[in-house]
Amino acid sequence: TIASKDKVYSAKANAWKSTPILKDTDGKALKAGTDYKLSYKNNVNAGKATVIITGIGNYSEAKAKTTTFTINKAANTLKVKAVKKTFTAKKKKATSFAAKKVFKVTKNVSKGKVTYKKTKGNKKITISKAGKVTVKKGLKKGKTYTVKVKATSAATKNYKAKSAIITLKFKIK
Repeated sequence: TIASKDKVYSAKANAWKSTPILKDTDGKALKAGTDYKLSYKNNVNAGKATVIITGIGNYSEAKAKTTTFTINKAANTLKVKAVKKTFTAKKKKATSFAAKKVFKVTKNVSKGKVTYKKTKGNKKITISKAGKVTVKKGLKKGKTYTVKVKATSAATKNYKAKSAIITLKFKIK
């Protein structure tokens, strides 16, 4: 009998090997390196992987067997925060802020593309998908406006997608 466990993707070498538990027809546990050797296929990235079991020693005449296991996508560690607590914009003129001046992205282990979307706030404050923030003219001088933004790191072949909510404040002068 063969029993193999699923794994979670890890960037560490050899982390994607599933070591099956093997028993002969009498229920005796077999030993790796003594009774069998293992080889692998498609075990580098998330998805279905194959273990090929080849008998050696007393089991060298046995036909090779295969079993599969799944390498699941790993969690993304994305963290996004505002560069400053409050940004200053002008009442009589539109003010734009580049994404890198507003958002600090860290620990995006998947390296997935980060996109932005406003989820709440004044309609005169817009956020582009790339993270550029524009505060349009005409907001009340002296008032502070709050906007909530959802930053999402896209899933990749080995990592899940992840989102974070950031609160931005804009003081109008």
